Amino acid sequence: MRGLRAFGAQIDFIVAQPLRIRGMADTEIVHLAAQSRPDILLTVDNGIASVDGVAEAIAWGCRCSSPTITCPVMSCRMRPASVNPNQPGCAFSSKHLAGVGVMFYVLLALRAELRTRGLMPDEVAKRIPELLDLVALGTVAERGEAGPEQSHPRARRACCGLRAGRACAGINALLGIAKKHPGKVTSLDLGFTVGPRLNAAGRLDDMSLGIACLLADDAATAQPDRD
Repeated sequence: MRGLRAFGAQIDFIVAQPLRIRGMADTEIVHLAAQSRPDILLTVDNGIASVDGVAEAIAWGCRCSSPTITCPVMSCRMRPASVNPNQPGCAFSSKHLAGVGVMFYVLLALRAELRTRGLMPDEVAKRIPELLDLVALGTVAERGEAGPEQSHPRARRACCGLRAGRACAGINALLGIAKKHPGKVTSLDLGFTVGPRLNAAGRLDDMSLGIACLLADDAATAQPDRD
């Protein structure tokens, strides 16, 4: 969402979990999304075989896309656009990326396409690497394997950014609550300190709270009761 908003998209989200909806496998979430009349319905980490949900979305006039889904049983006309490093014939080296990692590559591809069309200002393009803190957090928290990219310059840059205090306001707020110094943050801190605190929102109340925290642009929004 932070990346797509930087590109100028008007985007919102629905979390299936607190609604006890099984993601795109349940057409009810499509009905909820369709109330906003979206042009595109983008799913991440759900919908792998959600034929009914995708068909329902198409019936509502929504185009569907997902960084991780494939629906081979659907007709070509109905089949949603999908990005999946594990689909047959894909030569991409990292086969175990977490959903957040796949989505990051979607953003890179979109940035390249917009540049080709002359629609990507340099100041916006330069902001995408700033999202690597979220990629690092999501990868560790989901126990996704970095594979050959473990020593990639982008991965090192993410760690350096976190330790330099350049993480987003939400991550810094969660580290602060746990009394963890950003300059000494490790993958263990992401996996056992930040990640569980985000997951707790979904277990105890509404995961939308955790998402809002990570979407916050400033400390006051990420941690409004810090004083």
